[in-house]
Amino acid sequence: MPTLIHERLIDQIEDDIRRQLRKIQTGSGKTAEFAQKVYSARSTEIYYDARSSKSKNELDASF
Repeated sequence: MPTLIHERLIDQIEDDIRRQLRKIQTGSGKTAEFAQKVYSARSTEIYYDARSSKSKNELDASF
């Protein structure tokens, strides 16, 4: 379980990433098109081997 300071850091980093994405999304070209498809998935579980639950990572945030 993340501590309060950890949660605040995560929130600040997510805000910064969103702010940068919004700026890129307003542009034109392939970079803007790509950025428009990026979304926040919050906390997710990523399994490196679909057959096993032993090789997984639980992220604090992901985009």
